[in-house]
Amino acid sequence: MKLSVSILISLIYSVTSEIPDWTPIGSPLITAYPCGRKDIVTWFDPSLPAREKNKYYVYIHKIIPLNSRLRVVFDTDVIVTMNVRTDVKKYVRVQFDKGEHFLYRFFQEFKGFGFIVKGAVPGVIPYFKSIAINNEELCYRPYVDYLESYVAETLTSGPQENCGVRKVRLRKNFPYPHAARPGEWPWHTAIYRFDDDVSKYICGGTLISKTFILTAAHCASLRGVPLSPEVLTVFLGRYKLKRRSIGAQKKEVQRIILHERFEFRYLYSDIALLKLKSEAVFTKYVQPACLWYSKAIDKLPNDTIIGTVVGWGLNSTDVLTYRLKHVKMPMVSETTCVLSNSLYEDIIIDDTKFCAGFRNGTSACNGDSGSGFQIFVPDKVQNSTKAISGAWYVRGIVSLTVSKPDRPVCDPTQYVVFTDIETYRVWIDAYIQNEDY
Repeated sequence: MKLSVSILISLIYSVTSEIPDWTPIGSPLITAYPCGRKDIVTWFDPSLPAREKNKYYVYIHKIIPLNSRLRVVFDTDVIVTMNVRTDVKKYVRVQFDKGEHFLYRFFQEFKGFGFIVKGAVPGVIPYFKSIAINNEELCYRPYVDYLESYVAETLTSGPQENCGVRKVRLRKNFPYPHAARPGEWPWHTAIYRFDDDVSKYICGGTLISKTFILTAAHCASLRGVPLSPEVLTVFLGRYKLKRRSIGAQKKEVQRIILHERFEFRYLYSDIALLKLKSEAVFTKYVQPACLWYSKAIDKLPNDTIIGTVVGWGLNSTDVLTYRLKHVKMPMVSETTCVLSNSLYEDIIIDDTKFCAGFRNGTSACNGDSGSGFQIFVPDKVQNSTKAISGAWYVRGIVSLTVSKPDRPVCDPTQYVVFTDIETYRVWIDAYIQNEDY
């Protein structure tokens, strides 16, 4: 069933006689009915800054009798704010601090009731689990994640600047088709973990700003618990895995940010940010990648989306690759992926992941986790094979593959599952646009 979403141009209702810090007036608003009924409506203001985009306005368009109780339950911690009219006909601000639900008692009849919802965690949009008045449920099957794509479109509707562009000139006719050259992928990073006083390579990552690395949550955690930042080291601009590389930069990690909905058993919301202790120095070997935006697909030459995965993952002999390698692979539909192997049914449960690959022995493998699925987006709509200018955008993060029947290493004849960046742009931008957080 499709969720009804529309654009509200003018003010329908204001709960107060004085304008609060956020209320549905002014610019065009995204309007939705998360409970599948017209008397419970939410409004989202697309002009809000990144860290405020997990805030929306709710109005319950019902007569609420005297001595009623309203109980609202969310799927994550929220801060709820409302303006309540007093006996002297003045309005006071009431706020419910961090929690997953709130209970409000009515000592007089209300003709409709409105409040503001804001996620307690930056970038995480809260959704209803239940709305009940006097134990009568009003929201039996609430919609979730219905705002994600709309919010993501408000972050950037066009290409980014100063990212995703190589600064080295690559030699043509390179004899090794799957081997990367120094500076070819200047945003790809190597993540190391100290284990028994030995630093071991564990995952790849992508530099997306001067201080943030994008990677998979399972690379920076143990059974869902973040690792101590002190045990991780990140190398920028590295080409050779076990030897010094020209232009490489070694960085310590200040903070590990796992997505709050990360589920390690099924790798749901398998995405994390590593904040570096010191800023990256941009050179021809170290540059940031761009982050995917929804309208980028309009500039691609056809409907088949081809991405590139870079990494030092296991090779055909189950040994980590010595030099950085890259491989191209197409995105495939969820149906194609699930029909290829019944194991994918329990993995791909919504639009937060996607599959890619050939099933011909060319694949991402152990050690490639956290690496980006990168797509070249031309500056203009591409209508020929002629080389044109553009930039590389990260569309996904290597999350998991199906293992071989006899040992816990990837089966290169199976598709690779990626965390979809487009779904998590709100969360990512909430942090990288506030470097001091």
